[in-house]
Amino acid sequence: MDQIPNDRPSVLAEMETKQKQELLDRILSRMSEKRRVVFLLFEMQGYSGSEIAHLLDVPVNTIKTRLYHARKDFVRLLAEHKDAGDVDR
Repeated sequence: MDQIPNDRPSVLAEMETKQKQELLDRILSRMSEKRRVVFLLFEMQGYSGSEIAHLLDVPVNTIKTRLYHARKDFVRLLAEHKDAGDVDR
């Protein structure tokens, strides 16, 4: 049995991934929509600031400001969850 390859993630790994996704969803839900959209497009989807500006029809500097504040929000909200004991690390 030990020699049978198992490429599936362990149940524990799947649970940790699910918990991380749920935490990410909770944090993102607490961000303003404008900041969240820019954060997701830049950090998760890989769009550039100028591409996001074009998509949202706003100046690039507005995107830079929203991303700056979204990152600060994300770090603050993550720290709040850590302080509340919601995050192991």
